[in-house]
Amino acid sequence: MGEYALVTAAVAALAISIATMPEGQLAARLPTTAAKAQAKAKAQAKATRAKANRQRQVARKTAAPLAPEEATAPPKPSALWWAVPIALLALIVVAPLAIGIGIWFRNRRLARQY
Repeated sequence: MGEYALVTAAVAALAISIATMPEGQLAARLPTTAAKAQAKAKAQAKATRAKANRQRQVARKTAAPLAPEEATAPPKPSALWWAVPIALLALIVVAPLAIGIGIWFRNRRLARQY
């Protein structure tokens, strides 16, 4: 527990000393500042873009000409695609017919029993 308090006190003292240090003195002591980091990032980005442009130019020069695409018709749907709509439409006719036939047979059977 004592080591934790000691480390916390050391970190707090360091933070306070850095916070109270003038900007010019802080910039001289730190290895990189925000301005240096931004300048370095811009230079790296510029170099990366230049390299990519060179690679694109080389690829364009060495690439084979594009072959014309073959004209193909869109794929035709399978005949099975008709099975579901036809089955649903058939149910509209078959279901009432089956119910009607069932009722008719039941009525005939009851009439025979009477």
